[in-house]
Amino acid sequence: MEIDKDISYKCGCHFEDSEGEAHIYYSNRIGSNTFTKAELMSIHLSQLMLRHRISRATYRDIVQFVNTIIPDYNEIMLEPGAKISHGKTVDALLKSKSSVKDYEYDVCPNGCPFQTPSASMKLMSVSDMFSQMLTDPATRELLHYRANRESVAGQLTNIFDGYSYKQLMQQGLFSNPDDIVIRLYTNGFINQKKGKSSYTIVHAVVFNLVLSIRYTNEYLLQLAILPGPKKPTHLDSFLMPIISKIKDLEVHDLVIKSNGVEVCHAKIHLLLAFVCLVAESAKQREKPQTTDGTECTLKIVLLLCDLWKTSKLAILELSTFSRSSFFALDELHLVARGIGKHIYNLITVSLTKETKFFYTHPDDTLSTTEYPFFIPRTGLVTIGNCITSSRPYISVLFQGSFDNVFSIIDSTHAVDWLDFLLYIVPTLVVPFLPNRAVKTAVLSLVKGCALTLQWTLTSELLDEMDVQVIMPLTLYYYIQN
Repeated sequence: MEIDKDISYKCGCHFEDSEGEAHIYYSNRIGSNTFTKAELMSIHLSQLMLRHRISRATYRDIVQFVNTIIPDYNEIMLEPGAKISHGKTVDALLKSKSSVKDYEYDVCPNGCPFQTPSASMKLMSVSDMFSQMLTDPATRELLHYRANRESVAGQLTNIFDGYSYKQLMQQGLFSNPDDIVIRLYTNGFINQKKGKSSYTIVHAVVFNLVLSIRYTNEYLLQLAILPGPKKPTHLDSFLMPIISKIKDLEVHDLVIKSNGVEVCHAKIHLLLAFVCLVAESAKQREKPQTTDGTECTLKIVLLLCDLWKTSKLAILELSTFSRSSFFALDELHLVARGIGKHIYNLITVSLTKETKFFYTHPDDTLSTTEYPFFIPRTGLVTIGNCITSSRPYISVLFQGSFDNVFSIIDSTHAVDWLDFLLYIVPTLVVPFLPNRAVKTAVLSLVKGCALTLQWTLTSELLDEMDVQVIMPLTLYYYIQN
């Protein structure tokens, strides 16, 4: 099915004849005098209610109680219409003061293509959100980290040290200190512990920010939540307004004005897209009824490497599109769920005497072979018991649950698969593998994965990674011959 590429986006910008097609925003800065004291207290109380997941009924009772006992009650009462407000009133107040709005689009509740008008969803405008950030001088200064940062020769510590970014710089992109570089990615979730509806949230990461705050809640932007109960069957159609807006903003400036005078101007560039964001749509085109929506492993890369030749996805028309390197593979999906879970699947296969395995040689001939990753059921039970007995000695800094994955797998998260790969595989799984060559190959792969997780990389480490990842393939070929 063809997706309508002409789906228009919605935003709150203005256009002026003197500025051509630039997207104009008038400065609407929220300052210390924007809210009254009562409004500030209401906002703070609302944040507390959300943080602690207080019910609406309890929220109303607390508001009524607080209005009678607050220390500055007499002072606050001097303000026009002053009182502590309920949640809906606070939400309306914040929306009235902010220039960032949400925009409604027609969608199908069953995840059908974007413009089947059976329901509606709300998307945030990229330009609206960044206009608010650029309006504030302090935030704009934080965004200058990209322009002011200097790379250290021989070290890779940031996206700006990468080949793709440097190549685009040589082409004249990102020349303005206010230009913004972002990454888009999606994440699936349910809104209840045992909920049946599946939702997809679209995030934007602002690379301009220093690493210490780049991924914090305050600066991680949520652009949309795609409604359930099913996953969207054409994810790229839901993303069309976002991508269309970014395509405009990489060509035409986003201009901030105050009292008719330009404060700053910037272009917005999409440098990376998380692999699942595009792979979902690509897989749906290839095998819409047979692919698993949670599958984010290495085999997706093979599809994405040739995607730019055959696909009509709008994201591939961006000036920053750099083929396969445009699609980011993060540690939780590639290393944890990809390689960690894959090794788990390899060692937990069910074998019988009738089961035969065949190895395909380079000349396409087949030979029967022993399964190289076979661990008897008794061995898996022993590994699981060792995991359970070691839990009292695990450091409190450990992020995973460190459960016995051989008995409890449903609640296993990506970080747990990372722990399984880095700690359980080399210490408990490898000793049970059938021969030395297989053990060496698996240990080499684990070491290569551990190297990829370093905060700082050098050319020497990259070479070492290549060696450790290629070695398992070489050893496996040696086993079969």
